[in-house]
Amino acid sequence: MLIVIPVVSYVLAVFTVRTALDQDMPVPYQLIGNPVLPPWLYQTGLAPIATFIASQDNLYGNLLIAVLYIVFIGGIITLAWTILYKFIGPPRYGPLDAETPDIRVKRYKR
Repeated sequence: MLIVIPVVSYVLAVFTVRTALDQDMPVPYQLIGNPVLPPWLYQTGLAPIATFIASQDNLYGNLLIAVLYIVFIGGIITLAWTILYKFIGPPRYGPLDAETPDIRVKRYKR
C-alpha cells in the first residue's frame, strides 16, 4: 500500500491535470509548465536528476493533485478498514477481562 497508493495517485493526477488543461478549465499558472531549478544544481553531480526533474511537464500541479488523491484514497481505505474491523474483528472484551462490577449507589442527601 505504501508504494501502490502514491503511484496510482500520481497517475490519476497526471490524467486530471491533462484533462483540466484540455478542457480549458481555470488552472493557476504557477502549477503548469516545467519547474525551474537553480543553475548551481546543474553544476553538481546531480545534473542528470536535475535535468530529468526540469523536463517534467506540470510537475507542481501533478504533485499537488497527487497529494490530494493520496489523502482521499487513504481516507477511503481507513474508513473501509474501520467498518470491516468493527464487524469482523475480535470481541471487545476477552475471557480474561474482569466482569463489570454491579455497584449500587444511594442518592446523595444532605
